[in-house]
Amino acid sequence: MPNLRMHLPVEIQQLSVQLRNLLILLISLRLQPLAPAAQQNPFVVPVDGVRITKVLLALRCIHQVYPLSIEVSDLQHTVMAYMPWHKPADSPRPATLAMSTSSLDLGGSVTDRRSDPSALRFLIGHDLRLARERSGIKQSDAATVLGCSQSKINYLETGRNQQQPAEAVALMRYYGADEEHVARIASLAGRGDNTTWWEPYSAVLPTWFKTFVGLEGLAGYQFVYKTLQLPGQLQTADYTAALVAASPQVAPTDAQQIVRARMARQRLADESDPLNFAAVLDETAISRPVGGTTIMAAQLDHLLQLSERHNVELFVIPASTAEHVALGGDFTLMDFPEAQAIGYVEYPTGAVYVQDQDQVAVYTMLVDRLRALALPTTASGDVIRSHRDTFGKG
Repeated sequence: MPNLRMHLPVEIQQLSVQLRNLLILLISLRLQPLAPAAQQNPFVVPVDGVRITKVLLALRCIHQVYPLSIEVSDLQHTVMAYMPWHKPADSPRPATLAMSTSSLDLGGSVTDRRSDPSALRFLIGHDLRLARERSGIKQSDAATVLGCSQSKINYLETGRNQQQPAEAVALMRYYGADEEHVARIASLAGRGDNTTWWEPYSAVLPTWFKTFVGLEGLAGYQFVYKTLQLPGQLQTADYTAALVAASPQVAPTDAQQIVRARMARQRLADESDPLNFAAVLDETAISRPVGGTTIMAAQLDHLLQLSERHNVELFVIPASTAEHVALGGDFTLMDFPEAQAIGYVEYPTGAVYVQDQDQVAVYTMLVDRLRALALPTTASGDVIRSHRDTFGKG
């Protein structure tokens, strides 16, 4: 059989080799603890799983367009040789994302997560607007590409209208986006006809919160910083029920369905599509006896069980910690296999979605600082276990 790889563009061959070498370097650095001096340097950015996953995604996209540009089996062997799939022991180096073996499925399309057309429109619209603004093109000029009105371009960017794959491709190419980005947006747009997984709970979900639920289902990675209560992904049904019962915004007739909805959102133990998850928790969140000592003891047992999973990392900031970078409040950061990362800040009657990538970079910096400030995972587990034992005696 002739060596068809020789007929590939030289640039593609070179890019594939460079990305593979970068992947090996990142994984190697990921497994080497940072020196103590480097840990204290705010300008040293740790190599984390998010960066590794993005290199894998780039290789996957190249492989989809040029199937012979890299041997998939070689790449899988490379990653398997360098990346431990079990959760490593505590290391002074923070790890933002624990990778799962599904990241290595380079031969097919990116795995569909929980479908949500509105969340897909939100992500696609965000990328369309960002690409247009970066290119310096006005909405009125973009409208000429599709032969439509300026208002339609606005609707496509806000997610009000469903973006057809052909329209998304035409716009992204007009904006000068690279073909990898174009292919990712086309892939997202092609899934816009799927049904919404959370529809059975629609009646009890606030309108502003439905977008978050959809995005959470599509995310490959989620980081959460919480000060007063535990994130929804970590809650037991009894803990959720206690929170819901204390909320003045929830009608008693809706309480049970809200608990069901929150449990349905959880993906940490989903063996087919686990959410890669990290949380930094203020010690206050694990010391408050929500629902009473018995319910809280069971909740902390649940945290300890989840912390054993390869896709979950839990960090605790001791209550004795003084001022720090995130005293301004809770936030969530979500990353997606085929779209830009998004920040999320919730308040009692709504939420703010942080889409500007410069602002997202600030939240990414906060994530790194918080992880460096918090106790390592083993020590954090000891704190959780100590509070669990205290509640167990009650």
